[in-house]
Amino acid sequence: MRRSLNELQAATSNAAILLHHEGRGEGEVRQYLSEVGVVAPERIEHSMRVLQDPVNKTYVFTYTRGTRLIRPWLEMEGQTVGFQRLLSEQLSPAALVRDLAAAGVPTADRA
Repeated sequence: MRRSLNELQAATSNAAILLHHEGRGEGEVRQYLSEVGVVAPERIEHSMRVLQDPVNKTYVFTYTRGTRLIRPWLEMEGQTVGFQRLLSEQLSPAALVRDLAAAGVPTADRA
């Protein structure tokens, strides 16, 4: 169930693309979030506020891309060791991708 919910998170990223890149209207983006993202009405309001804020409108991508990168890296590294490294080292997304590639771990998307 958690994997399915994580996949639904991508709907907010897609909504950002619809709104900002494709120029779709707010109503169409709200409908997309409701139907495709299965987002509750109160969450749609929150998502729209974030998506329309010039400072935060790209922030949604950190969740979907970050989850797809961090999850396999933590599985490979181990939760405790992985979190310790994330907190104590300056690890970039590219460093995590290199670690995964060196270990032969496939990822959904590469940073």
